[in-house]
Amino acid sequence: LGELVVATACASPRINCSSLLSAFTGPNCCIDIRYFAKLVPWFPLASSVKNMAHFGQMVRSGEWKQFDYGFLKNWLRYHQSTPPFFRPSAFPSTIRLAIAYGGRDSLAAPADVEWFISKLAQRPKVMYMPNYAHLDFLFASFVVEDVYTQIVRFFTDYGLDRAYE
Repeated sequence: LGELVVATACASPRINCSSLLSAFTGPNCCIDIRYFAKLVPWFPLASSVKNMAHFGQMVRSGEWKQFDYGFLKNWLRYHQSTPPFFRPSAFPSTIRLAIAYGGRDSLAAPADVEWFISKLAQRPKVMYMPNYAHLDFLFASFVVEDVYTQIVRFFTDYGLDRAYE
């Protein structure tokens, strides 16, 4: 049903589906509406209520901290009344990282991603797509060629494709 609703709505010349999405994610450059329509019934994709609540906490506070459970649960979990800040410099340098981000992303703003990268103890593989916004990494017409092949190559280069054999 979701696929039919999106396909019908987006076929209308009066509705700019890209603009609707762009209000939340940034101006997506190349969404293939066929992929998007198939996944609408499961939106928000690849997330949870807790993840969305955590994102809201960070937006409201302007701070990059762990999840805020409230005073008592924070004490039990973190041994302090407020959640601790994330520390990218504490990420083990032995873990191979690949980071893909877009220049037009409103949810993972380029300045925030670049700040994160600068704080890491290692230099990750960086895939910067200047025309991509948040949903382009899932639904862009050429995302396989633009991003996914690089990710697969990253795993293959480090033998990570065989980690679970």
